[in-house]
Amino acid sequence: MNTPGRAARERHTPLECGEPFHVRQRSDLAVKIEESLEALDGVVKYHADRLSRFGDELDRQAAEYEALDDGVTGQLKEAGPR
Repeated sequence: MNTPGRAARERHTPLECGEPFHVRQRSDLAVKIEESLEALDGVVKYHADRLSRFGDELDRQAAEYEALDDGVTGQLKEAGPR
């Protein structure tokens, strides 16, 4: 005995839900992608800010070290050879 499948028995069409399934699915996907991109944007901004602050601190410390080193070099030149 050959019986029709569930889809044939129920005769659902994509338009019964208001929008075709593929349009609704794409819309849901677009929302999820947008939410994910917004979250990733926040993460990237956070880490970019952290790296920028780290770079600024490295520059400050390097300048401080170079100034100290220049001072020591000047003292050694004043002292002359032993």
